[in-house]
Amino acid sequence: EIRVSCFGAKIKLARTPSYLQELFVAAAGPAVNLLLACFFCSTSFGTVFAGINLSLAVFNLLPISQLDGARILRCAANLLLCQRRADQLSSILSALTGIVFLFFGLYAAFVWQNVTLLLMCIWVLKTTSMEKYF
Repeated sequence: EIRVSCFGAKIKLARTPSYLQELFVAAAGPAVNLLLACFFCSTSFGTVFAGINLSLAVFNLLPISQLDGARILRCAANLLLCQRRADQLSSILSALTGIVFLFFGLYAAFVWQNVTLLLMCIWVLKTTSMEKYF
C-alpha cells in the first residue's frame, strides 16, 4: 500500500522487511533524486532541476525521524547494535539535528524575516520521539 501526503509517500508492506531490506528501501528515495540530478545536468533542462533534486536528496538524508536519513541510520544501527540502542541513537540524532536547525531557523526568521526553516524545525521537534527514552 502506498499513501501520498504533503510530507511525502509512505509505503506499507504486507510483511515486515529485515533491517537490511528496509535500509535499501529507505536509500532508494535519495538515490533516485541523485540519479535525476545527474540526468538533468546532462540534458537541456538545465541545472535548476538538477539543483532541486540534489537539494531534495541531501535534505532527505538528514537524520530526522520522518525522513529516509533516520530510517537508514536506524537500520544500519540495528545491524550493529540492539534495537533499543539503535532507536535511542536515531532519536537523539534526530533531536540534535532539529535543535541545530531551530537555531538556524530563528536566525533566518529574525535576520531575513523568513519563517520557512523555523516552521520545518517545529515540525522536526514535534515528530521526534525523545520523550520515550528520557
